[in-house]
Amino acid sequence: MHNTLGMVRRHDPHTSKDAAETVRVNAWEWRVYDFAVECGRRGCTSFEAAKVLVKRFKEETGEVVNRSTIDARFKSLRMKGMLKHNGKSRVGNKNKCLVHIALPEPWTPIPTSDLDPLTQLRVRFNKHLKKLKAEHAKEKVALRAEADLWCRRYARLEKRYNQIRDW
Repeated sequence: MHNTLGMVRRHDPHTSKDAAETVRVNAWEWRVYDFAVECGRRGCTSFEAAKVLVKRFKEETGEVVNRSTIDARFKSLRMKGMLKHNGKSRVGNKNKCLVHIALPEPWTPIPTSDLDPLTQLRVRFNKHLKKLKAEHAKEKVALRAEADLWCRRYARLEKRYNQIRDW
């Protein structure tokens, strides 16, 4: 099961949450991931990736892409276990940017021990919440079955009462 953090909202139906567990990577995510692979162990920042990929995309298609398109892919790739922050930062445009490295197997989620403490807490919370929802769904089914049973009993009693009354 993959980490779905950041891929679905709390109020999304369970089908959306199930779909988020399968790794889905769009074209821009692949471009960012491939660039991170090119950078190797040195890693890359979102600023470096944006600078290079915006230029490449303009050369390939003649279209201009916004830097935020590329920046946004870093979080989703981290959540999918394809990129990992290596603990370093480098100066980007004016600010320091986190350095990310590509993980060798994009389909393998990163272990939760490699995540920062807040994200670890979120992952544990989401797992616990999912477990509670599953238990609640089972209880709901049992309660529905019991309610149906009582409705059938009531319908039979009502039918008998009407038969006796009409007799």
